[in-house]
Amino acid sequence: MVFLTQTNKFENSIKKIIINSITWCSIGITNEVIFTAISDYFSIYDNKLIGYTYLWMIPIYSLLPVIFWISDKIIKNIFIKSLFVSLNIMFFELLYGSFLKKYFICPWEKNYISHYSINNVVRLDYFPFWYMISLIWSKLWIEFNNVTESTTKYKPKSVSN
Repeated sequence: MVFLTQTNKFENSIKKIIINSITWCSIGITNEVIFTAISDYFSIYDNKLIGYTYLWMIPIYSLLPVIFWISDKIIKNIFIKSLFVSLNIMFFELLYGSFLKKYFICPWEKNYISHYSINNVVRLDYFPFWYMISLIWSKLWIEFNNVTESTTKYKPKSVSN
């Protein structure tokens, strides 16, 4: 019986990780599409507001729950937590983009040619935007976890005869 309980907990943890990854990946991709549309509007005056992203970004955005989980364990202040999250996103973008550049093609490389880029893979001038969105995401993460914890803690009272 103990084994079954542990198996169910493990299965629920896996389900939660998958749901969190899909949710945060969707949030990240949506934010990137919005950011690129607004960025192109101001940089090349494209008033069509066409946003875009790369499917290659899915693994990076899927890491967000892990990054948030680690930040919850070691950091309490939301501003420092957002700094941690934004730095980690840029770090993983650098690692993943360098890997893609070496073995395949880094699709965002041509957009990242700048004096502020690292290896044309990560642009340091985007850090303030990463930080601002990380502040919003950190607040969402806190709210999202409060909702999921409150729904999982509910246990109906048993009726005794």
